[in-house]
Amino acid sequence: MVESNTTEPNDSDTMEEPQSPPLFPAKRWEEMTNAEKTFYREMPEETICDRWDTPQGQDVRAAIITVNTCAGSKADYSSIVGTIKTSWGKRKPAKTDLRGLDLSGYSNLIGDTIWAFDLSYSALHYSNFSDCELTGSDFSHSDILYADFANVDLSECNFSKTNLTLTSFCNSSLNGREGLGFQLCCERIRSRAIS
Repeated sequence: MVESNTTEPNDSDTMEEPQSPPLFPAKRWEEMTNAEKTFYREMPEETICDRWDTPQGQDVRAAIITVNTCAGSKADYSSIVGTIKTSWGKRKPAKTDLRGLDLSGYSNLIGDTIWAFDLSYSALHYSNFSDCELTGSDFSHSDILYADFANVDLSECNFSKTNLTLTSFCNSSLNGREGLGFQLCCERIRSRAIS
């Protein structure tokens, strides 16, 4: 009897490892599998921030800026990035996943035109907006936790119904005034959120 040198492949040789979802969701929260939801919900802060340094992150950032500087609107974000659920409750909608977005040093004044950003209904955890000009931008209904708005012009910005827990607004201005009143208001919000 002649022994064969070929071996039959077994199931472990042909099974592929499950692939992780991309760093940015490509679909709405309601369309995701439970594994995808868990991946995005449990993404560590470091990954949330570092993903913007990847080619995909740079493309998403450029697309968000382009949409806003071409008189676009948040509705156009669905073709750029998906949504995630950051607040739990039946009435809390999923939000555009812009967690960790870094627009530090960006100015929405291009030529003689101010392009107001629409970042409403967005998840902006750990985002960096320091040293920006964001006049007239809309952050309403967003979750902006642990973000940095230091030295930012926030004149005529809308933060209504926005969660600003542990977000820094040091030396920022609102409505053309130094941001002291706004900063004190945020300190009260922050202290209520902690207690």
